[in-house]
Amino acid sequence: MELASVVETVTTISVILLMISASRDDFRTREVSDMHWAAIGIIGLTGHLFTSHLTGNLSFTMAASLLAGALFLLSVLVESERISLTAGLLSLTIAIVSLLIADGNAMATGCSISVLYCCLFVVGFYTGLIRGGADAKCLMAIALAFPVYPDFGSSLFSDVPAILKTLFPPAVATLFLGSILSVVGCAVYCTYMNLQNQGLIRGFYRGYMMPAVMVPISFAWPAENIVGGERVRCGIPADEDVEEICDRYRENGIYEMYVTPMMPFVVPLTAALVFVLVFGNPLFIL
Repeated sequence: MELASVVETVTTISVILLMISASRDDFRTREVSDMHWAAIGIIGLTGHLFTSHLTGNLSFTMAASLLAGALFLLSVLVESERISLTAGLLSLTIAIVSLLIADGNAMATGCSISVLYCCLFVVGFYTGLIRGGADAKCLMAIALAFPVYPDFGSSLFSDVPAILKTLFPPAVATLFLGSILSVVGCAVYCTYMNLQNQGLIRGFYRGYMMPAVMVPISFAWPAENIVGGERVRCGIPADEDVEEICDRYRENGIYEMYVTPMMPFVVPLTAALVFVLVFGNPLFIL
């Protein structure tokens, strides 16, 4: 086995092991240390640059865009409450410039697009499209670690045009497949919880009933509120509003409420990443 293949394999296995560790923490506590994302970004980025150097594919635009992405990820990890505007603008600028001057170099173009997606994942978090901060950081780290698809000779989609592989890198495929797995997992879990309680109810595939007093200390969000003395379905509330909603229930003499589970999204993302790295992007089936 060539040295480049060894490096690529070791890098991939290391990232997967870190993802499994992050999944375990997310499943147990719904919290994941930022050290996981820092390690994935550093190991993946270093491994990719080294492999590209060994295969003769390393270019200035590739290195520049990946380092810009690394800076952006670092700014998010250091400032969890807000993104460093300077780091964000610098990353976007370098990525866009690299994309414009890639001059047909597929790998350089892929790295630039990967960094652009890296920034979009954070925008998705701040606009509510991606619920958890850990989820956004996870996708950013994956985007840096795998700006292009590794070649393990088992891809089901090897005949897919290169432009599609460039436009839809592993991080995008992981988000797509992970979202599907999460929705299916949520539906199965909610159905099971309803069957364990009083049977199937309206919206049984999205939530279940729980004592209001237990909600603040459980891995669940209120999926309904009391407005004008009546129970109404609502979207997922902010964390700081959960206690207030539960108190409102108790004040109205209602002791059970409809909730939706806090799904550990890193778990399906890990399963999706393994599938994508081994078999390729399921989006290419469509």
